[in-house]
Amino acid sequence: AEELCRRLVASLKGTNAVVVSGLAQGIDCYCHKAALDAGIPTIAVLAQGLGAKIDGERATIAERILQAGGALLSEYEGDAPAYKGCFIARNRIISGLSQATLVVQSRQKGGALITAQYCIAEGKLLLAIPGNFDCDLYSGTNALLDSGHAKPVFIPENLRSAAGIPLIEGAKIEQLTTCGVQLSSGAQK
Repeated sequence: AEELCRRLVASLKGTNAVVVSGLAQGIDCYCHKAALDAGIPTIAVLAQGLGAKIDGERATIAERILQAGGALLSEYEGDAPAYKGCFIARNRIISGLSQATLVVQSRQKGGALITAQYCIAEGKLLLAIPGNFDCDLYSGTNALLDSGHAKPVFIPENLRSAAGIPLIEGAKIEQLTTCGVQLSSGAQK
């Protein structure tokens, strides 16, 4: 999953994209780290107050986000701790800030599906990564695709084009293959 997130986020290089996620262990942290490593701005929406302690690797990522000029956002005051309902509210903000939402991996009742529901209600673009149909980890993403609510991203390097995000400055030769363009070695020279 971490490598998948790295490849998805790397496809956004050369655009004005900003990666917005929730700084949760797993996919969220993988996406924030991938954005930081690729030099892409990232925003973490927290389910706790900005003064509340963030533990472990999440604290390191939060510090890196701030050092890189990104942002930590919360609607909770001071050191308010995270409660179960806070995560649902946080997902509402993630969707609200985003022009498009990508569900990388989710169980049938996963938190990412709550973000997806907000995205659908807001009439925004919803994308999902198809997964093994026998694996519970992908039952939620596959359901979004099966229902027609989400558009599939079959190749991680095609996220930029699937989301309709334009390049800032024309395409570079190295990026052409991610757009489906194949040039002969003579044409590349």
